[in-house]
Amino acid sequence: MALRFYSTYKSFAGGQGLTDDNGDPILDDLGTQATSGYLDWRIEIHDSQHVGDSTEFRISDRGGELTYRGDGGELTSPILGSSFSFDMMIQDATHEDLITDLVSSKEGRFTVKVLRDIEFYWAGVINAPDVVYEDEYYPYSFTVSAVDGLALLRNYEYRQEITSSTKWETKYEGQSNIVAIIARCLKKLPHIETHFSDLEKFIITAVNWYSDGQGSITSTSDPLYEHYIDNRAFGSGQASGNGTFLSCYEVLTDICTAFYARIALVDGSFLMEQYEHRSTTIGSPANYSRYYPYGIDGPVAYTLPTSQDIGQGTALPKLNGGTYSLSPPLRDVRVTQKVDALANLIGGFITDSAAPATAIAGSVYGNGGLSYVRFTAGVEWSLTNVDLADKAYFAIFALTLKIKDKWAKREITFNGVTTWDNSSITWESSADTIKIPIEVQWPESGETWTGQGGVNLFFRCDSGFDYGDLTVSFDLEQLQYHDPAGAGTVIIDPADYELDWALKDPYCVIQNSAKGLIGNSLPVVYPKAVTYQVNGDSDNTEEKEIKTIIGDRTGAVLNQWGGLLYLDGSDYVYTSQWGNRNGTRDRIFSQLLAQRYLSSMYYPRKIFRGTIVGNTLAVGTPVEYDGEVYILTNGTYSTVRDELNGEWLRLAYTAAEFSYEDPEYDTGDYEASGPGGGSASGGGGGSIDNGGTGGGGSGGGNGIYGGSGIVSDGVTATLAGDFSFSNPTAASGDKFSVTLDDGVNSNTVKIETDDGILIQSTGDAIQIEGVTALTDIISPSTISTDQNDYAGLDGANVGRLAATTAVNITGIANGVDGRILPFHNVGSNPITLVNASASSTAANRFDIGEDYTIRADHGCLLQYDGVDSRWRILACYSLGRWAEAYATGTAPTASLTATAPATNIGAAIVPKGTGALTAAVPDGTSTGGNARGSRAVDLQTDRNNAAQVASGANSGVLYGRRSTASGSYAFAGGNTCTASGNGSVALGGTGAIGGGSTASGSSSFAFGNAAAASATNSIAFGPGSAASAQSAVAFNTTAAKYEEFATLHVSHLGLTNTVTGTAATELFLDGSSLTAAVPTATAWIVDVYCFARVLVAGNGTVAANDSFAAVYRCVIANKGGTTALIGTVDTEMAAKSDASMADVVFTITADNTGDYLKVTYTAGANSGSTTQTRATAKLKVQKF
Repeated sequence: MALRFYSTYKSFAGGQGLTDDNGDPILDDLGTQATSGYLDWRIEIHDSQHVGDSTEFRISDRGGELTYRGDGGELTSPILGSSFSFDMMIQDATHEDLITDLVSSKEGRFTVKVLRDIEFYWAGVINAPDVVYEDEYYPYSFTVSAVDGLALLRNYEYRQEITSSTKWETKYEGQSNIVAIIARCLKKLPHIETHFSDLEKFIITAVNWYSDGQGSITSTSDPLYEHYIDNRAFGSGQASGNGTFLSCYEVLTDICTAFYARIALVDGSFLMEQYEHRSTTIGSPANYSRYYPYGIDGPVAYTLPTSQDIGQGTALPKLNGGTYSLSPPLRDVRVTQKVDALANLIGGFITDSAAPATAIAGSVYGNGGLSYVRFTAGVEWSLTNVDLADKAYFAIFALTLKIKDKWAKREITFNGVTTWDNSSITWESSADTIKIPIEVQWPESGETWTGQGGVNLFFRCDSGFDYGDLTVSFDLEQLQYHDPAGAGTVIIDPADYELDWALKDPYCVIQNSAKGLIGNSLPVVYPKAVTYQVNGDSDNTEEKEIKTIIGDRTGAVLNQWGGLLYLDGSDYVYTSQWGNRNGTRDRIFSQLLAQRYLSSMYYPRKIFRGTIVGNTLAVGTPVEYDGEVYILTNGTYSTVRDELNGEWLRLAYTAAEFSYEDPEYDTGDYEASGPGGGSASGGGGGSIDNGGTGGGGSGGGNGIYGGSGIVSDGVTATLAGDFSFSNPTAASGDKFSVTLDDGVNSNTVKIETDDGILIQSTGDAIQIEGVTALTDIISPSTISTDQNDYAGLDGANVGRLAATTAVNITGIANGVDGRILPFHNVGSNPITLVNASASSTAANRFDIGEDYTIRADHGCLLQYDGVDSRWRILACYSLGRWAEAYATGTAPTASLTATAPATNIGAAIVPKGTGALTAAVPDGTSTGGNARGSRAVDLQTDRNNAAQVASGANSGVLYGRRSTASGSYAFAGGNTCTASGNGSVALGGTGAIGGGSTASGSSSFAFGNAAAASATNSIAFGPGSAASAQSAVAFNTTAAKYEEFATLHVSHLGLTNTVTGTAATELFLDGSSLTAAVPTATAWIVDVYCFARVLVAGNGTVAANDSFAAVYRCVIANKGGTTALIGTVDTEMAAKSDASMADVVFTITADNTGDYLKVTYTAGANSGSTTQTRATAKLKVQKF
């Protein structure tokens, strides 16, 4: 392809002063405004038919524009296509000839190549529908648009461009590594070889999911190069010989989707990159990229740039005016992977008498003798009588089926006119065939008859087959008839007939189990597809459905074209475990895809739309702003303005834990015989004796088993009435058995004289469905004495025992290994099984650890251990280390007593978790009470209200009646006591210390009849006492003031304050506001103990800890709301102080407004404005 036109220009942003988002100049290190450098651009138009020199042209001022668009509106599109457009100025006829040639040319003749600073940057095909030009005279504008070709790959099937008799034969054979498949798709485009063949970096990959087949990881360990896919994954053969193939676009889409990656032509290379590659540190751990030259010779280590900063002050600032939006978070991701477990290995195979052919299926997998071949086909025939006598003719066909280095072989032997015997199919080391007889009807002389038969085979693979090539062919061997009374088998001269045939809808599969298909049902190991679901946050509502072709091989499937492979030496091996980067490789591939997709969309993702500018712009490199990395999802790059206007998606992955659903299998609609299954004619079906009475198209006769052989797969017998097997004269050792053996597990049902009935499985489960009943229920004679070697249960499946008194049994006779013996004590007296008693024969004894007593109406389940020759307990009604008892002497009592093994044993009843320990079962009534608090202890059994329980957390009611502990860690005991405050205690009773006490304050205590402690830290002692103020203590009286200590006639109160400076300051109960209030109609005789001590000297002349003390006495009365001192205040003890405190004054008055005794402190002259003094007045109050 020759260069025909070219144009060069510079980006005009170069040399321009750079500014930040606010329009302010960006300064360099010297303090001058930074500028961007010019970029040199060159656009070339190539013409595959051009001969001669190239011509320069001029482009419009908009320059070239490179646009990227994802497919299908997906944020994470697997293919990011691009197009390049520019306005070519048509200045003369030479330029205008390009338009003329475009009108008359096929797609692909003209291509565009773009260079940036002389380096290859982009290439594509001119897309005629996007060409626009003006209807003007010179010069006028001609808009040229070219596409990178990725979208055009929809028009290219994934197959070889070769001539063949059938389309299916054009498929790519064998396995290819994934990079080779990608390159094969891209090279379908004609311009790829022209513009990319000499590039160093044709394809760049950045995929870092690694399988169990890769070992240690290096920078060149590319999963796309070291893993393979069978090319048949991307197509399917049809019975007509045609084939359907995915387009190369679909192939690339599926590969990228499966690896959560995308492919795009950026910065001169095709880049296939996982979305998360640049969300973390490049290069480590195990996060690499590699490149490949055009020949895909092998990976070369390469490092992609992590991101480009678009913040203020950078060389690539984003412009003001952009926007942010959010994508919805996902609840779960479901990945459905195509499996086609029973896909036809010889799809598209056509063979007939006119052109016998061989189907070369290529490499297939097996599992030795544990795998099976299924082959079905229809056979259409046409027989012309040239010189044939009237006989029952059979066409003998030869099916050649070779796997690896072995041929399948089967012979047939006629034993009647229309009956024959088949030999078993074997595998031979030299060429051989499977003989298939098909009855053909005799036509009159010169006439032609037509008909059809079928082939239906199911047989084991050779024991040595694990991997190899499969080939199949089918041909007529001979025409014959059989004369059992005379000449035997007679082979007909080919000159006496013309026999044409065609094999219709041949189907062949290798499967990993002998379990065939029944009707349209299918074992789960043969799915059409499998779905893996990973769940995130259930509060989210959005779901994501992903469909893929490639992934790990599913379950026991042998041949799965989309299964990922790796090379182990020269053998291809399916992968089974994958991991992300250096993470643990413990996930199924599709499960890993779902997990990584959900991780990227677990939270709403930011989407930035805006413009960035700068001459160092790299379209393929994510941008970074405020520490967040964003990848381009679509946009337009103006090469002349150095601007990229687009949309970017933030890259972020959560470390949250997900849950993984079990795989869901879609079994599709496989038919029992497979595609084109045929009718199993020629004795293949319905005949119990392996075809010995079958023949023709009849499906065989109704004979009973007449010899050894193989019953064809899918045989079903329908009974018109009763059916039985019997042997009324059986001798010792005679048996009847049915065995199914798939090479791994053997399942047998056997009836044998002397040994009884055996149901046996070497690996599978034995399932009994429906009601199961044990007969032979024996009721022996009532036992009246101890029994040794007890034989009363001989022949019993269930025993019903009874005793006239308490008895012991030391052993049971006739134990058989594995025998299970349930029995019940249906009498009224206990029966004890004595452990290891020498009173019985050793083989009849019990090995049960300790003696076990079976009470009346209880039972026991025993099993005989043939290894140790002892009876052991399987199940019983027992508490293990406890002995039950019931006494009726002094008082009827049921008891539990700790027993062996130690001499002294503690006993504990331990609730689970935060459960409570109770003496009654909570039932919401006065009987059992309401629910107890967590970790509560409630041993009370008498209540008349459901709330009378230990309902607080960690609370307790240990004795008494009708008491309540509703506060956390509260305690109540006695008669109708209530501890409702946190940490409160209420004790009482109807005796000397009273009852009905209530402790409702936090950490309060109430003792005595009707005592009430209702405030925090309060204490009430004595009948009717009440402590209603914080920290109050009441003895047989009421304490209603802060920290009051009150007895029947005397209360103790404390007033205090911290005084700063010299001003007169009032003292309070709590140091701030509570007063010593005098109730109405009450008189107090008060001793006032005054004390002051310097805390901080400050600017006074006092010293720290200088003190003052004095004692005064007064009388105060509240007469109907008028409160006053009666008489004067007397000094009981003269002031005693340090010299600096001699002039301190305590003033005692009555406050009529507040009805309380008021004490005021005034500092002396030696205190300063910053002196701090603690002043206290303790009141001893006698109340009248």
